[in-house]
Amino acid sequence: MACYVNKVVATAIGEIGYKESGNNITKYAAYFDKNYPNFYNTKKQGAEYCDIFVDYCVMVNSADENEAEYVLCQPAKSCGAGCSFSYNYYKEKGRVGNEPRIGAQIFFGTGKKPSHTGIVVDVTADKVITVEGNSDNMVKKHTYTKKSARIFGYGYPRYSEDTPTPAPTPTPEKQGYTGEFPTLPSRGYFKKGDKGKEVVKLQSLMLWISPGCLPRWGSDGEYGNESYNACKVCQSLLGVKVDGLWGKKSQLAAREYKK
Repeated sequence: MACYVNKVVATAIGEIGYKESGNNITKYAAYFDKNYPNFYNTKKQGAEYCDIFVDYCVMVNSADENEAEYVLCQPAKSCGAGCSFSYNYYKEKGRVGNEPRIGAQIFFGTGKKPSHTGIVVDVTADKVITVEGNSDNMVKKHTYTKKSARIFGYGYPRYSEDTPTPAPTPTPEKQGYTGEFPTLPSRGYFKKGDKGKEVVKLQSLMLWISPGCLPRWGSDGEYGNESYNACKVCQSLLGVKVDGLWGKKSQLAAREYKK
């Protein structure tokens, strides 16, 4: 199931920068309203979409509607587009807690129920990195301290039948990349449409940074949509500008990554 989590996280990161059209008019609600009208209790276009965004990232990586509902702990025709309802669905399955994990659904709120949500895309020693829909009318990346008072708690999707709050795993010994780094094109960066052996090197490097980030095509030598989204995932992990263009700054950050 690790690959499932990676796909969901990659989808979330790939959506960074998406802006709503009008008042809460989004492709995420349109996706459910058109393709899965029984996923929610009513049509959702025009509704606040932070929770719909999370459901979208899971749904597009699921085999079918039933699998997505299972992973999100939601029934058919659910009220899961609302944060408090979504949190309670996890709670009913015993899958809520206070420890962040990659792929978890993070809930925010300072009262008795959550009022905003997103997806955890990375966790460091003291930080939680998220991607959130409906954040200033768009999809944005945020960083919080683990002890932030804004964090209400976490819901743990059923990517697998693991325990809802996993025990800490030991940090593997850090080591630099042992493969060959790609030579940047004359323009100074890789972009969609690039092909060849240097793209293969770049794809191998990205797979080292984020295993599973190229689930469909792997290192095929073509910088298409999958490589573009994988690049954004890696850039997020490297702490550089997330734009899907692999250039000098990404390359330098990769050389220092895990050292």
